[in-house]
Amino acid sequence: MKSSTPGCLACQIARFMLMPCQAGRRWFRPDFPLCIRTRGGRHLTSAHSPRYAVIGGGLAGVAVAWHLLQASSPTKPLSLDLIVQGEGLADGASGAAAGLLHPTSPRGKLMWRGDEAFLATRRLVDVAEAAGRKQIAWRQGVLRLAQTQRQDEQLRAAAETMPSARYVPASHLDAILAGLTEEASAGLGALLFSDGMALDTKGYLDGLWADTQRRARELGTEAVLHENTTVHDLAELNVGKGPYAGIVLAMGAGVADLAGVKDHLPPFMDMVAGISLTLELGAEGWAGAVHPERVHGAEPPTATTAVEPDAHSPDARCAGDLPAHASGWPEGAPSLAAMPYIAAQGSRRCVIGATWDRPAAPDQNPGTAPRTAGELLSQARALWPGLAAWRVAHRAHGTRVVSQRTDHGTPPYGGRLALGPAPALPPVWLMSGLGARGLLYHAWLAQLTAEGVLRGGEEHLPPELLRWRRRGG
Repeated sequence: MKSSTPGCLACQIARFMLMPCQAGRRWFRPDFPLCIRTRGGRHLTSAHSPRYAVIGGGLAGVAVAWHLLQASSPTKPLSLDLIVQGEGLADGASGAAAGLLHPTSPRGKLMWRGDEAFLATRRLVDVAEAAGRKQIAWRQGVLRLAQTQRQDEQLRAAAETMPSARYVPASHLDAILAGLTEEASAGLGALLFSDGMALDTKGYLDGLWADTQRRARELGTEAVLHENTTVHDLAELNVGKGPYAGIVLAMGAGVADLAGVKDHLPPFMDMVAGISLTLELGAEGWAGAVHPERVHGAEPPTATTAVEPDAHSPDARCAGDLPAHASGWPEGAPSLAAMPYIAAQGSRRCVIGATWDRPAAPDQNPGTAPRTAGELLSQARALWPGLAAWRVAHRAHGTRVVSQRTDHGTPPYGGRLALGPAPALPPVWLMSGLGARGLLYHAWLAQLTAEGVLRGGEEHLPPELLRWRRRGG
């Protein structure tokens, strides 16, 4: 932070109020924190208020940063460092999220704590959209296609228990999403969740962080983003950038690389790598399959890597060579929850995902889960052939941490890490295992984590989040 001379308006007012009164020769001292900066550039309020570190610039990290600042007040201010390994937010698994937000399982059942988690995320989406002043959410609903007769029966039954969902028979699907192939529905129906939405994850995180910084300015404290910062040792971080009153680990798969932390993590943390593709109608790019070595090679693509054309692919076309059946996503049509997901961001842009580098994702048939970007693209076009005219504009790569399956599905992990005697460390909290449910659970888990960080206890956490402390969980 740069020094301020003569300073912001709040600083000037503060200096005026600290001047001696000419009549009584007394000093006026305000009862609110002042925005005066120290020589090092840090706000005076920030220098004397508790400071917290959040490691991770994805969904969990930005959300817990927002909740920490929201819990701050003029009488009890706090400052915050958001530390990310890459450049900017939405790096890693969060950047590779397809962006479908809904609280239902493949069987149509409401996920564990799905209602409150869904509402928590919707609240933050509204906050981020207002702060960013641009559309980041497309609220046309989510259509989940049945893939088997059994799933069709499950979706039909689920529709009877959810007010915001309805069953759509196969004969009515074209009216909901024109252009679906018969192979896509296989004569089966679907569940339409009307409150579902497609989310621009990067835009969402940028907007939420902007509101976090706005709140810090309002309080006269700081919320600082530290980019391109790799953390290897928490004690060194605490000495170098702290001291901190608390540290939150929301860094996904990277948490296992921290010195002295690995042995204290949940015993079951399944690492699943995958990619998603951003498609645009008529965009400059490439319509064919991605080279396998570009996906699984030594240099995995980043969240903003443009896909290069494959000159040898028979499906490669120039941007102007659009087939006769070129079409945009139907206006007002829902996004598609199938294999794969198609998250529509308006009529000319969508995100499809995601691939998995293991035999199958949870609740998926091992024979249908896409393994490569080429399979991902082919399967998406088989669902909705209009995508044949769409170009791959970007691809995102990330590694998800999947928690152990329970009777409640795969709830995430949360709670305070017991790192043993560590005098150089403040309390350290964990947010992990969100897997494919990051959009659904991140805001709710962040709220619970922020509350625990500030109150210094876990009594309010559901026991399911702490199950990893039990042997084998």
